[in-house]
Amino acid sequence: MTLNVDKMRANVTADFGHRKFTDFLSHQVRLVRQSSTRLKHSWTLQIGQTADHTIEIEKKWRYSKFITVTVDGKTLIEAKGEDIDCRPDHWECKFNFMGERVLEFDVHETNMDGTPLDSKACTWTKKKYKHECSIVVSNDKDLSQAEFIVDGKPFSQLTESRQGQQEPPLSMAPEVFRQTYGITVPYKVNYDAPRTGVGTAFNISAWAESFAPAGAAGSYPVKPNQQGGFMQLLQCCYGIPPGNSDMQVQEYAGPGSCSWDMH
Repeated sequence: MTLNVDKMRANVTADFGHRKFTDFLSHQVRLVRQSSTRLKHSWTLQIGQTADHTIEIEKKWRYSKFITVTVDGKTLIEAKGEDIDCRPDHWECKFNFMGERVLEFDVHETNMDGTPLDSKACTWTKKKYKHECSIVVSNDKDLSQAEFIVDGKPFSQLTESRQGQQEPPLSMAPEVFRQTYGITVPYKVNYDAPRTGVGTAFNISAWAESFAPAGAAGSYPVKPNQQGGFMQLLQCCYGIPPGNSDMQVQEYAGPGSCSWDMH
């Protein structure tokens, strides 16, 4: 999901609304639909308002003991219960849905003095998530009785998807955005851009030097791999930790993904 920040950082906008965004941030699993017959059962769920996933079990032959599990059309396993160490008259398959929540910000770059530039860049933050899933077949002669469990909750008890609900798009000041969602709107510093220079009405880098440790005078401007100048200001005012941290915003590298593994 992408949020846009204007040049003067007065407003954050998006083409989606508050409800969809909060669902995305929570990456909550929601029920979309399910269907079943004696030889096939499928469940479709939604994770974080951004992706639907379909899990299906099937017996290709009526009297066979083999059960096939597919996730989004790809075969996860095809096996008898004894092949996957299940107790007699019981078939169970456990797997995880894993992915990354990717949040993109389309922002105007700044120089090292904090002056906004006309050039723009994408920055992003990522957060990993995992949902534990289990398919339980107690009667392999009737797959309509099979259960699908997500994070310990039966599929039928999941909250229903809120697809198609209309709401106004997001539009708010960065500080309101931070207070509402707990996310600080990032900056993107262009270290090669000309600096504002000494003698301007407001030199943010010079002001930030007052936060530097004793003995650090003269250490500005900084190199891209150092934490000073405008970046020192960000650390002091927005709590961005020094060095390489999971909280630091990185350059755009593409959308997130969702995968699964079996155990």
